[in-house]
This record gives sequence, C-alpha cells and structure tokens, in this order.
Amino acid sequence: MPLPLPSGGDKLMGNASISPKGKKTPVAKKKKSKARRVAGKIGRALLTVFLIFVITCTLVGGAVAFYIINFVTPQNINLDSANLDSTTFVYATNSKNETVEVAQISGEQNRVWVSLKDMPENLKNAFVCTEDQRFYEHNGVDWKRTISSFGNLFFHFYETRQGGSTITQQLVNNLTAAGKNSSDYGRKIQEIVNALDLEKRYGKEQILEAYLNTINLNEGCYGVQTAARNYFNKDVKDLDLAECAALACLPKAPSTYDPRYHPEKNTERRVNVVLKNMYKQKKITKEQYEQAINEKLNIAPKKTVSTRGWFEDMVITDVQKDLQTKYGWTADYALNTIYTKGLKIYTTMNTDVQSAMDKIYQDTTNTKYWKQYQGAVQPESAMIIMDYNGNILGVEGGRGKKSGNLIYNRAVDARAARQPGSAIKPLGVYAPAIELNKINWSSLIPCSKITTPDGKLWPKNDDDSNYTGSMTVVRALAKSVNTVAVHIEKDYLSPEYTFDFLKNKLGFTSLVERKVVGNKVYSDKTLSIAIGALTQGVTVKELAGGYQIFGNNGLYYKPHSYTKVLDSKGNVLLENKIKPIQAIGADTAFIMNKLLQSNVTHPEGTGRAAKISGLVVGGKTGTTNDHKDRWFAGITPDYVGVVWFGYDQPKDLGYKGTNPALVVWRSVFQLLPKHKKDFPKNGDVIQERYDPATGYITSTGTEVGWYKVNGYLPTAPVDPELS
Repeated sequence: MPLPLPSGGDKLMGNASISPKGKKTPVAKKKKSKARRVAGKIGRALLTVFLIFVITCTLVGGAVAFYIINFVTPQNINLDSANLDSTTFVYATNSKNETVEVAQISGEQNRVWVSLKDMPENLKNAFVCTEDQRFYEHNGVDWKRTISSFGNLFFHFYETRQGGSTITQQLVNNLTAAGKNSSDYGRKIQEIVNALDLEKRYGKEQILEAYLNTINLNEGCYGVQTAARNYFNKDVKDLDLAECAALACLPKAPSTYDPRYHPEKNTERRVNVVLKNMYKQKKITKEQYEQAINEKLNIAPKKTVSTRGWFEDMVITDVQKDLQTKYGWTADYALNTIYTKGLKIYTTMNTDVQSAMDKIYQDTTNTKYWKQYQGAVQPESAMIIMDYNGNILGVEGGRGKKSGNLIYNRAVDARAARQPGSAIKPLGVYAPAIELNKINWSSLIPCSKITTPDGKLWPKNDDDSNYTGSMTVVRALAKSVNTVAVHIEKDYLSPEYTFDFLKNKLGFTSLVERKVVGNKVYSDKTLSIAIGALTQGVTVKELAGGYQIFGNNGLYYKPHSYTKVLDSKGNVLLENKIKPIQAIGADTAFIMNKLLQSNVTHPEGTGRAAKISGLVVGGKTGTTNDHKDRWFAGITPDYVGVVWFGYDQPKDLGYKGTNPALVVWRSVFQLLPKHKKDFPKNGDVIQERYDPATGYITSTGTEVGWYKVNGYLPTAPVDPELS
C-alpha cells in the first residue's frame, strides 16, 4: 500500500524540493545566493586588477610623456640629403712606413635613387601592406601596434614578439642610430619622437620614397632600384606583381628571404604574407593574386663584383663590431656608416707583408702543399702575421682566389676555431711552469703515461715512443712529447691554472668551462688542455696573439686590425690604444724564446724545416692525434706568424711528410722584408752548461741552456762528507 504524500503534495528528492508551482525552496535560494556572492567577489577582484592596470599604465604613460616632453628632442632628419653618400677610404703602411690607400669602400652597398613616380603601384602597395598597413592613416607611429607590442611583453597575446615599427620609424633607423636595439626603451622613445617630427615636416610620399630608396634588400642592395637590377636584371619600373612581392619579403630578414639563395623561404612569405595581405586589403584582384602566387621567379645570374682582400674584409667587420659596442648602434646601421659616410680607416696592414702572403696563398699550383693530397677536395689553410705590439700586418682566410666579400674567414672567424694540438704547449704548459719556477731548461720530466680515472693509460705520443725514463724540458719541447707536457700540467700546474692563464692573460675566448650536451659534459678544465685537445679549439688570430709574448718581454697586446677611424669631418670615431698585459716576466719570455729557437735547431726538433738562411727563427708545430689539423706558430725578430692547415669538414689529412703548415709558413717568411738581425737579450738570465743525464748545471756539462738568475738553478747536491 503506497504511503501518503506529505502535506502540500511535494515529492522529496534528496535535499532539494520543488513546490507544485515550480518555486525553489529555501535550499535552492541559499545555493543561488552563495553563487552570486562568489561571482561578486570574482568580479570585484577582476575590477581591482583592471583598475590597477589602468592606473599603472596611466602612471607609466605620464612618466613617458614627461620624459619625452622634457628630455627628448627630435634629431631633425633631413630627407633631402638622405641620398648623398660618401665613399670610405682604407689606409695601410708599407715597409718604408709610408701611408698608402689600399681600398675604397662603397660598392658593397649599391644604391641608385629613383623617384616614387617611377615605381610601380604594386611595389609601393606590397611594402605598405606588409610592413605598415595603416601607413597613410597614422602620424608616424602606429599606436595600436606599439601598445600591442608593449602589452605582448607582459601578457603574451601572440606566440612571438610583435614589432611595432612603422615605415616612418624604419626610415628613422635607416638614417640615424635611433634603433640601438629593441630592449633599449630610451632609444625606442627617440625613434618615436623622430618619426613624429619627420611626419610633421614631410609628406607621406616623400617618406615612402626615402624608405624605398634606403631599405636593406640584401646582397649589398640598398633601395629597390639596385635590388631590381640585382635579382631580376630589370629597372624597378618594369617589375611585375610577383617580383614586387618578392622584394617586399626582404625587410623582415634580408638574408633569410633572399630569393637567390633561399627561394623556398621567399616563396612561402611572398604567397602567405605579402600577396595575401595585398589581396585582403583590396590592392589586387583575385585573378591577379592567383596569377602571382603561381608565377615562378626568373632570378638573374649573380653579377661579378669587385672582390676586396681578406684584410679589408676583416677590418670592416672589426670596425662594425666596435661601432656597435661603443655607440650602441645596430649591425645594419654600423655597416651602413662604413659604406656610406666617408670614413677614413687607418689599418695596421703592412702592404709588403700582405703581398708576400697573397703570392703564396693565391698560387694554388704549388705542389709543395696545395696539390699533394688525393681526392677532388684540396685542404684549406689560413694565416695571420702580426708584430709584437698586437698589430695584425697580414691575413689570409683561405687559399686561392677570394670568391666574394665578407665571406667565411678561417683566420679570424670564431667558427674557424680548431684544436691547436701541440702548438698550445709553449703557451699553456711550459711558459707558466717556468714563470712559477716549477721547471727550467734542463729539468728532467717523466715520459711515462698516466692512469686516467677510468683506468686507461694516457696520452699517446705522436711517435708512440719514449714512455719510460725522463727527458729534459728542452728535448721534450723539441720532440713535442705529449706525456711530458701532461706530467708538467699534473705535477706542477693544474688544468684550472692553465685555463685561467690562457683566458685572462692571453685573450683566448673559445675555452669551455663546462657545457652539457645531451648526457655528456664538456670542459677544458682537464689535463687534455696540456696537449691542445680543446672542446672548441682556438682561432689563428688567438694563437698568434699568444705567441707575441715570446718576443716582447712577456707582454700581451690584444690583436687588432686598425689604429683609428675618422668620420668625414676628421673627428675620431674609434681609436685603438691597446694597453698590454704582463702575461709572463721578461726572463721567462727570453728563455721561452730560446726554447722555441731550439725547436728549429735541435736535431730532433719538429720545427727543423722552418730554418731560413740568415734569419733567426723559433716556433712550434701542432698536430692533433687524429691528424685533422696541422699548425705552425713561428717567431722571428720582426714578426709572429701562425698557419693552420686542414679541411673545412675535418678529416684525416692522410699525409705523414713535413708538416704542410710549416712549409707554407717558411714559403711566406722567405719573402718578407727583414729589419732586425736577432732578438734582444731581455730579463735577468744567464747561460750555463748542464749535464743532460742529470739536468744539473756543471762546468763539465755537454750542453748549454738558459736559466733565470732569480729562479731555480739546478745544481747537484753537495755530499755532506765532502763539504
């Protein structure tokens, strides 16, 4: 029998009840009231956050406005003179110390000014639709893009950072140094002020014309006319829609979207960005759009341009970097200044030295070193010659005829760093140990291998011999015995000491303190540093810079390619006043000098082939265990010279004869002008006879060595019973 319903006819369902008329019970009202309270709290919290954001933006905006009004003045850019560029001149000296002009720099930045009326509408629209859609509406600054870009720094509306620069702002960056870098808000404000001022004084058409004639379009093309000639062999007025769109791809990243070298990336941006924007903004019809996206560009063959020498390219790069560092300029603006602002660059080049190097390096038919290897690919080489004050006198970044401007330079480019092998030993092992009075000329050092933590015997000597007994320092250096160098490093120095010495005293920049790649840890603070097995190697320039200390009383001067740079009015923009570092004492430097000479004169010396009649020569070979790299670092009374020899893609040279780097070095040095007959004697040192069997100084010694007067003099102990 069913139970009677409660009074009022309600049906119970859990904790909720509904009246026959559909009205909620007090329980449901309580839930709704609680939800309203929670929603109210959330709303008030969001309102508070919003008000804080508004107040913060107001305060920041007010501060920025106050800063702009009181401290930032426009630079009064003159568009009428924007197309008046000047040639930069490069000077060097010859062996008579005469200043001579060696280059004029202007051709790399090729610019021909054309009127806006001579440019097709599609070209103008392509750039505007891609770079600045509201160009004709704003007053120089697109505040919507600027605020959006600023907000994205904090709230990440977009997946990538959004640029806020208008065409007017980009023009400002092309003509001034206002665009130091995107993180410098002071410079950004200056850019904005300049853009606003520019739009007050010039019309949109004048601004657009200047922009399209100054924009960097890669391959040395600045402006649309030279770019049209370069890529399509046409005048700009004759470009079709697809070609106009191809050029409009370039401002975002000129080298990345180069239609000659990266056609796929140019096509992708041309179709998906430039042409699509033009179609969406109704600047082209659907038929024009479809025809343009299916057009295959006909890129003109690359024209042969005048190729500068290795030295001129090196000094351009050095000046560009130093202008960026000193003035905070962008790389593009610094390079633009070099090419167009009529600078005078006084280099450290010695024209006679450079000519001698060119003669050897450009003669690829010489079978002594260029044609003795099997296979179609011949090895490469690089060389630096400098004096003992850090002045680079000549450079070769590769063998044969140089193929272009600002190309890969194996002598100075960080990517060209290679393991120096035994060429590092005088710098990282022998010189520091003699400086600390831990070893001397005739110290006897064990020749045995050491046992590594994993139980292996290491290292291997190049001739796979001399693993027993001991050997004098002079003989071990001459024979380039790896085991002796490692024993000195382990017993008298430390990898940490050598690491710091090379980095802080000799300017080595590529040393790795600790780097993890995958599950493997790399570090140059190991015993391998003693034999040049470095993680990232060294450059030819760094090694040459280190070896200068052996001919100038132990002073290290940072290697440099120019002395000063003047602007078109004669004002000094840059000047290299290098302050030397006392890397080692004069006595240590003199003894090391004599040890390096012994490496050339010693009957077992690896540098014997460097002998040049009538010239005092010292030096050290370098050979890596895998025979992928060969080096020779040599010194004469006038010069320091370092040669690297190997393949760009490292592999065994497969050659066991005379070190080819040494052969190249000797061939060049035979042609160099010579001024000094010998190194001067420096430091408090003495010459003594010693017994090579004991290492002791004795009047009956059969060999002669050099020792520090205030250092450790290895004399035989006196027997107490005989004293």
